[in-house]
Amino acid sequence: MKYLALMWIGAAMFLAAGICIMKSKKPVRLSLYTKVTPDMVADVSAYNREVGKMWCISSAVLFASGIAEALQPAFSVLIFALTCTIGVGFSVWWQSKIEEKYLVKQ
Repeated sequence: MKYLALMWIGAAMFLAAGICIMKSKKPVRLSLYTKVTPDMVADVSAYNREVGKMWCISSAVLFASGIAEALQPAFSVLIFALTCTIGVGFSVWWQSKIEEKYLVKQ
């Protein structure tokens, strides 16, 4: 049950971050090394919605992993391992697509 609580706390934090990002008026950073200014983004609200959606989908995976832990503990470890490998790669790919679509080339 500790794993369930930890996963759901993490999922709640990801969901809260996603919702805050979607409501933000200023463009958010996708990574630590890139500073994003309003003049760099073609459509700030659409950009923030897309980034927030990425965070919310990540939270859904953590919620599912917590439920899987309650039903079948071994399956939750598999979901967590896939999230750490495939999920991170998917997030990097999605981030690059968001940058291609919304960031203005300077």
